[in-house]
Amino acid sequence: MKDYEVIEQIEIFHELYWGLLADFHRATDNKVFLSSSPLSIFQNKLAEICHDLLSPKYSTMDDMLRVRGVYEFARDYIKALEKAGTRYYDNLTTLRFNFNMEAVEAAGTTTEALLAPMREYAREKGISEPEYGFFTLPTDRNSYCIIIDWVIEYSHNNKEFPHYFKSIISTIDDEVEDCLPALMELDD
Repeated sequence: MKDYEVIEQIEIFHELYWGLLADFHRATDNKVFLSSSPLSIFQNKLAEICHDLLSPKYSTMDDMLRVRGVYEFARDYIKALEKAGTRYYDNLTTLRFNFNMEAVEAAGTTTEALLAPMREYAREKGISEPEYGFFTLPTDRNSYCIIIDWVIEYSHNNKEFPHYFKSIISTIDDEVEDCLPALMELDD
């Protein structure tokens, strides 16, 4: 059984961690980050501790000392994010290819083969692929237009290409759009 001091500390830190999460969201303007990004991992760890505080995982004063240390680090880190401003954490301009696996398999091809020309083009233009089929672009609109033009031209020259996808999601300036319907219309 937990002693009274531990229970009291749990209640205090539970509230403080919820406050940290709120501060984090304010500091980053509620941006959504790639699941593999350090900020996403940081946010998830804070939420995990907040939820786990009410579990048997934290039941001693030694546990509370560790929770305090993480809290102090996280508080200082979030203050640094606020001080730096959100200009470094703006949503990325992205393009995500979501495959229609039935169509891919029926054609006897692979997602690797379908992504190969995009990856080659991406390397030439300095575009990264931090997750499978998910490309991040420099934040200028010119880069976005160049990549979309490439997708349109490639689809025009390879009529079956758009049919291998369930969606092609683009994000620019917080606007999310599925490009696939418009791409399919170009083939008509």
